[in-house]
Amino acid sequence: MPDVWAVIGPADARKSSTIRALTGVGNVPHPPIPSKASPPLWDVSYLKRGAIPTFVYPCALQEVHFESSGFMKTVVKSGATKVIVALRYSNRVHGDARDYLTDFRKKGWAIAGYAVLGPLPLLPGFGGGIRIPDAASTASSVIAAQLRQAWGLI
Repeated sequence: MPDVWAVIGPADARKSSTIRALTGVGNVPHPPIPSKASPPLWDVSYLKRGAIPTFVYPCALQEVHFESSGFMKTVVKSGATKVIVALRYSNRVHGDARDYLTDFRKKGWAIAGYAVLGPLPLLPGFGGGIRIPDAASTASSVIAAQLRQAWGLI
């Protein structure tokens, strides 16, 4: 089952730009929901494991109405064992970040780490979280450097 790292925050918290700086994915404002034809796999370097194809989705799943079950099916079809994804901290219509992480965990996915961007608390019931309260005034590359160190990415 995949290991998941999530970048979480409210709208305009630099989630997508942080993931792009962290992974080097292209600058696509809102990537389409991945299809069978082209899953968004990128080689991401992990300190102890080297480069591993990683399912990277920089747009918050709730923004594109991508439900957790559909997202998980797409990731499983891709064969990825690592996932880096953006989530909205709260979303009344499409679920909160905590709902998505709970669904991932129920399917046996490991929540390897998560970062909350902005002045919001860590998610109850999930360890391994870090807060970056000043994300709005911090360059995405600086946030990405903090996440690389915390998550063991090169």
